[in-house]
Amino acid sequence: MHSQPSNLSRRQFGGIAVATAALSSLLPSRASGEESKNAIQAPKGMLQTQWGDYTITSLLDGVIPMKRELFSGRDKEVDSILEQIGQSGGTLPSPISAFLLTSAKHNILIDSGFGALDMFGPGFGNVLNGLYAAGLTPEKIDKVIITHAHPDHIGGMLSKDGNVVFPNAELIIAEKEAQFWNSKAMMEKAPDSAKGVFQLAQKVLGTYKNQMNQVASGKEVAPGIQLDLSPGHTPGHSILTIDGGDKPLKMIADTLHNCELHTALPDIAFAFDLDPKQAVAARIKLFDQLSADKALVLGSHVHFPGYGRILKVNNAYRFITATI
Repeated sequence: MHSQPSNLSRRQFGGIAVATAALSSLLPSRASGEESKNAIQAPKGMLQTQWGDYTITSLLDGVIPMKRELFSGRDKEVDSILEQIGQSGGTLPSPISAFLLTSAKHNILIDSGFGALDMFGPGFGNVLNGLYAAGLTPEKIDKVIITHAHPDHIGGMLSKDGNVVFPNAELIIAEKEAQFWNSKAMMEKAPDSAKGVFQLAQKVLGTYKNQMNQVASGKEVAPGIQLDLSPGHTPGHSILTIDGGDKPLKMIADTLHNCELHTALPDIAFAFDLDPKQAVAARIKLFDQLSADKALVLGSHVHFPGYGRILKVNNAYRFITATI
């Protein structure tokens, strides 16, 4: 029998409710891909690169112009940074990306975007189009790795009529993440305005129950791909290490939601972090590791196509867009 998180307060759950309400009033915008010297030509909204045994295809699901109010703490410094980078107009563009990894033996999807969910109007749900453009159909995906069960990561798992989109895929998710969202006790503790997030997660996990593989932290979930917990954003929020031969690539999922803000001020809170203190601690720990290694990172909400490095300069972190 597994224990469930018991120290989550109603106030913390309320953060999800507030964030959902804030996001629901936003209109989506569009973003375009960037070029890489190693890029394989592909349609707008996707980009392919080679990493170890895998061809990685970045798939842009859409872009949310998030409200400034979703970030809290050190407000004067936040506003100063936004002014410096020309984003002081009230909204901050946040791309939503999924990633396709193909090899001689596997077709692996990391997260699935919003899919058919109609949460923020048109402009989202483009992951499937990206798969088709890459020459694949959903039936050819043999593994889907879910970093965490928020709507912009699992919405694409179900069709508009609620059916399985990836019928031949093993759904891989951290055990703690699946346990949390399937917990009746946790759902009852959440305010009514946040229960929809639980309901969607439960629907997805229930629909894929015969295909689901709940894994522990530190497990290799596919050849050369390791899943590790980095909790706080959600209890089972996961990051992935993708082997590139002489060096790894770190897929950091939702460790940050705005590259410039969360690297300059890693201790500020984000409204969708279920446990903000834990999320901050996990973020700083990971940033320390990444900056020391000068590691290449891949992120769900990093400037498309999702690559960069987090470096430490004069005791401050800095995000640098990178290509491979």
